[in-house]
Amino acid sequence: MRRRAALALVGLALGGCARVLPEQAAAHGNLLAHAEPGRRAPSSHARASIVLFEHGGVRAIDPVDARTQWYLPLEVTGHPVADEGSVYLPVSGHRVVAVDRETGTPRWSVALPGEALAGLAVGGPWLVASVIGARRGHRAAIVGLSTHEGHVRWQRAVDHAVGVPAVGGDVAVVPLGRDAVALRLSSGRELARARLALPGSAASQRVIHQGRAWFVGGGTRWVELGHGGRAHELRGAVAPVFPEHAAVDAGHGDDERLRLWFDLGERALGRDAILLSRRAVIAMRVGPDGAPQRSRWAHLEDAGEFVAMQVAGERVVLVREDGGIVTLSRASGREIDRIAGGEPVRGAMVLVPDRVARGHADEPESGRDVIADLHAIVRDADPRLLPAQRLAAELLWRDDQAEVRAAVLALARGQVRGEQTAAAEALRDHAAALAQGRWGGGTDADVLAVVEALRQRPRFGADDDGRAGAIRQAAHSGRPEVVEALGALLLDPGTPAAELVEVVQTLAQLRDPAAVPPLSTFLRRYHADQAVAYESSALRGAAALLVELAAGEGDDARAARAALQEVAADPLCEPSLRAFIHAQLAARRVPATDTHEQAPVLSARL
Repeated sequence: MRRRAALALVGLALGGCARVLPEQAAAHGNLLAHAEPGRRAPSSHARASIVLFEHGGVRAIDPVDARTQWYLPLEVTGHPVADEGSVYLPVSGHRVVAVDRETGTPRWSVALPGEALAGLAVGGPWLVASVIGARRGHRAAIVGLSTHEGHVRWQRAVDHAVGVPAVGGDVAVVPLGRDAVALRLSSGRELARARLALPGSAASQRVIHQGRAWFVGGGTRWVELGHGGRAHELRGAVAPVFPEHAAVDAGHGDDERLRLWFDLGERALGRDAILLSRRAVIAMRVGPDGAPQRSRWAHLEDAGEFVAMQVAGERVVLVREDGGIVTLSRASGREIDRIAGGEPVRGAMVLVPDRVARGHADEPESGRDVIADLHAIVRDADPRLLPAQRLAAELLWRDDQAEVRAAVLALARGQVRGEQTAAAEALRDHAAALAQGRWGGGTDADVLAVVEALRQRPRFGADDDGRAGAIRQAAHSGRPEVVEALGALLLDPGTPAAELVEVVQTLAQLRDPAAVPPLSTFLRRYHADQAVAYESSALRGAAALLVELAAGEGDDARAARAALQEVAADPLCEPSLRAFIHAQLAARRVPATDTHEQAPVLSARL
């Protein structure tokens, strides 16, 4: 019994997220418990620095006055890490050099075991490196070094692919094969192991430790340890949240000009995300289903690409390929500071103490129109912006307002970006695919609930508040089925007059051409009924919406014109409704409908 109880504790060592392998797991320990003791907060006395990785050199500059703090002629070959006192640079020759964060003075240099670096992590007095193994029969190794002098204190050979580790408290967590493994920092002893529900090799995965949370993943998929081991994925993401690499950490490259920052630390129904796509930066809200929900702000650089982006508290720090630095407010996108560039750089690391990064979240600039900024990104002919343009189109389609979504329809029809280039064609295809699916910012579950409520037919004596609310919600998030359900409710004889008005108003907000058939049937069915015309504004509202839809092009517009012309020509039509239709058609200069267009509509009159 004691043996079973001990193994059960190991099963919870990674938050109870996966099956334990008894032959490999320790008999005690809890990762989340080990991560808390000894966790050191970043020093608030460290000086802010931005470390630029140039070709053949490393330069630290002050983000306020742009003065060089220190420079070292080192060729960085991997991704450095830093703590409150030092920066640890993987350099050519498969070595790690530790330099003082304030002065750049080298503290020590050591050759790493193995053949190539997979990743580094630092915490307290320990530096953990995952490397490709050099010993026969071992594919990789995990190495623990002292941050004081760089001596290797322990080394653990493994026969599985290994990813990028993270350190928290007294443990290091490393992706290993199909598992996440927790190791004690002081000895390398395995404390716990859990199976990950992630595709691909561990070599393309990394661990992130944020506050009390641990995340393991690659690309846009990750597992949040301690929360049941459920795999999460961002839908529609055009860049990876967890940077991927093929076993060897090759350092800063062109792929880092397309990066998605995701607020993994926020426990809310929605999370913030920021996309870097070369010259464009888009901040958005992501829903609980992982789909982009609404835009927050956008920034488009006039010239030059960004090679690095880092979110430091309430600031978004962007580094250009010429070494220039742009700092934006995370909350509003307002430009806080700009530093001119000099030498070209391949990447950067932002080192900002909490007291500097925290700041205050400000409100969006008055008069700033994020929709206009998204339009500017979509219209830019630079083919390098295609990932940002795809996201901008999706955010426009997610907007609650039909007039905003109309820009995506115009894009799909080639009225915007109609040039015959590969990038423009790909963007138009993306817009056409969006236009065939759902709109608005609600989740899939929200939309299904709305559709189900709309499909409930009115019953005598029943409480219809749920359906009335669903009618209003349909304008904010939906699928094509929402228009179909609204049309069926419009034509149901049992729908109360007040709900008819709300249905027509909602369809007017959506302005979807798919509403033409039910609107036409509704107008034909009741155009001569004076009681309906006098008691409800739904009939006149339906006519006004048909006039608006008739002003377009295509089969739906022709069908709307045919229905309006037929109703207005009927001698039995209620006089005020006939006058209203004539006035609306004349005001909008809707073209007349000939007899060839009327025939198919009349055959399906009711």
